[in-house]
Amino acid sequence: MEYEFIFVDSSLVICHSFGVASVEGFIASAEALISDSRWSPGMDTISDHTHLDMSRLTASEVEQIAGGEGEYSDEIGQGRGAIVIGHHAPASYGLARMFEALIEPLVEGTVRAFWTLGEALVWLRGPDYSLPAGLPERLDRPAPAPKIESRSRPGKKPTGERSKRGTAA
Repeated sequence: MEYEFIFVDSSLVICHSFGVASVEGFIASAEALISDSRWSPGMDTISDHTHLDMSRLTASEVEQIAGGEGEYSDEIGQGRGAIVIGHHAPASYGLARMFEALIEPLVEGTVRAFWTLGEALVWLRGPDYSLPAGLPERLDRPAPAPKIESRSRPGKKPTGERSKRGTAA
């Protein structure tokens, strides 16, 4: 499971995930997010799992994920969390709703599952909110664009956007 964090503004972060879902991947992404210097308790989050293969997750594993993430209640704070699944995966949507029920008593924030990013944004920001230009197209890609090394300056380190990207097996 891979993920990247996109800090939209000081109160909203998107965790864009892809690959094959795993308990370890979900816990690693939660730990990485709350450890990020841009994170502050109470931020709203969108967990965009539209490109994540959750077909192998079991109900028991969803319970493990909720329990593991629930341990970070203080670091998460009272923010709202929107889980976006996409219309292509009704079983995954059911697992997200199960996670919603399991995490509710463990954290102060509110978590809800949504079929689309648009629905999640309306819940978090209202009907008139729009993501910054280019961001919706970036989220449509099944994986972040590769970081490209500059060819014009020998020895220059790779450049990329200011998102944090991680991998968990």
